[in-house]
Amino acid sequence: MLFCNANQAPVSAVVVLAGDAPAPDEAARLRQLLSGPARPLLLAADGGADHLAALGLLPDLLLGDGDSLQGDFPGVERIRFQPEKDFSDGEAALAYALQHTAGRVLLLGALGGRLDHLLFNVQLPLAQPGGVERVLLSGPGMEAAYSRGEALVEGSAGDQLSLVPLSERVEGICLQGLQYPLENYTLELGSSRTLSNVLLAGRAAVSHRSGLLLVIHSFSQQPK
Repeated sequence: MLFCNANQAPVSAVVVLAGDAPAPDEAARLRQLLSGPARPLLLAADGGADHLAALGLLPDLLLGDGDSLQGDFPGVERIRFQPEKDFSDGEAALAYALQHTAGRVLLLGALGGRLDHLLFNVQLPLAQPGGVERVLLSGPGMEAAYSRGEALVEGSAGDQLSLVPLSERVEGICLQGLQYPLENYTLELGSSRTLSNVLLAGRAAVSHRSGLLLVIHSFSQQPK
């Protein structure tokens, strides 16, 4: 699990996107969240409802224009949009989740599928108030979150960790608990210096003085 910007709030909403269906590890994570004591709000962005139906689940709310939706979903509350719009269904669902819940928001299926969708999914939280502090991205065998200054990674020895700069410079990077430590390092946009580091044990820490990082945690084994 990733905890960035000292935010260890529970997941209060899950947004299922309409791209690739959730991978088995993502589906298992979703079921675990839904069976917990504080069930998150479950939102589907258009065809994301079909992915949920394949898992035997229904969303609490379905948002979209219907262009990628296969099922009818009678009885499910819906917010409908016209196909001619200047925002994606995923953007609308994320905005709703951030506005109507207080904890972290998990974007399920954000890190797979088409390259254009993946890149826009990564950028969506940057334009949403509080998005950088609260959004956790999920993909097959991985998760990602945004760090403005610190990140805590809880996983297993052998997990991989990559840091992608989202600002021109990220200064003062310090890494602990990783195979390749850094101390007060400046990472520039386009550099691959922080690609594919490795956790030495079950926990690693990232800190930096300025800039914005996308922290990507890839699992070496199925997370518990």
